[in-house]
Amino acid sequence: PSAFSINATTGLVTTARALDRETEDSYNFAVTAQDEGSRDGFDTLHSAANASVVVTVQDVNDEPPVILGGAAFNVSVREDAAVGSTAFVINTTDGDVGENGVNGHQYFLTGGAGVFAIATATGVVTLQRPLDAAIDDVYS
Repeated sequence: PSAFSINATTGLVTTARALDRETEDSYNFAVTAQDEGSRDGFDTLHSAANASVVVTVQDVNDEPPVILGGAAFNVSVREDAAVGSTAFVINTTDGDVGENGVNGHQYFLTGGAGVFAIATATGVVTLQRPLDAAIDDVYS
C-alpha cells in the first residue's frame, strides 16, 4: 500500500500510514493535475501538468539504546585497583541516524554496593572504594 494519498479535488497530499525513517528514508512519486477539459461534441480535451515529488523522512529519536556486549557482563577488577580508576565501560548504540544516532544515552547504575559509580553521560564505571576479596569478591 502507498504511504501517501491525494485528495483528487483539493490536491492535498497526506500520509496514508505511519512513516519510519529506519524502514524507508525517502519516497518518490508523481502527481498529475488534470482539468475536466472542454466538451465540443464528441471529443473531450484535457489539459494536464505533471510533477515529481520526493519526500525525505526526517529521523526522530525513536530507537531504544542497545547495550553492546549483551545484557550481562562478567568483569574482573584487580583487588589493588586504585579508587577512581576505570573498572569497565558500557557502550551503546541505536538505530537512529544523524544527530539522533549520536550516542546521547544516559547511564544509571543499580547495585554495586557503593563500590562502583557510573558516569551518566559516558558509561564509564569507576571504582569508588578499595576492594578486598577476603570480604567480598563478587558484586552485582
